[in-house]
Amino acid sequence: MERHRAFALVVTLDMTRREYDRKVLAVKVQMQDLMTAFFELRQIPDSEVKGPDSVTIAARLEGLMQTIANDIKLCGSVCDTYLKKDFLGEFPISKANSYARIYCAAQLRP
Repeated sequence: MERHRAFALVVTLDMTRREYDRKVLAVKVQMQDLMTAFFELRQIPDSEVKGPDSVTIAARLEGLMQTIANDIKLCGSVCDTYLKKDFLGEFPISKANSYARIYCAAQLRP
């Protein structure tokens, strides 16, 4: 019975990891789409022309673009860190050892 639970736990962890991997990939695709849109914004003609309130389009967007760029960098870094982790790597060693002892004890029972 303990083997079944251990197997079910590993399968559940693996399925959850795969689901999160798909979500991370979707986020990365959305970030690339956003960066493409930013690149296209560079082509706006007359971005330095002042509007009725004496503020240019470039000045109006500058702070927002910097904030979004920083968010993209942070999100990309978090996604890369997540993808580099082993799906069982998050378990503390002390817990892994206690689970191993429980499993071995269950093996010894008749």
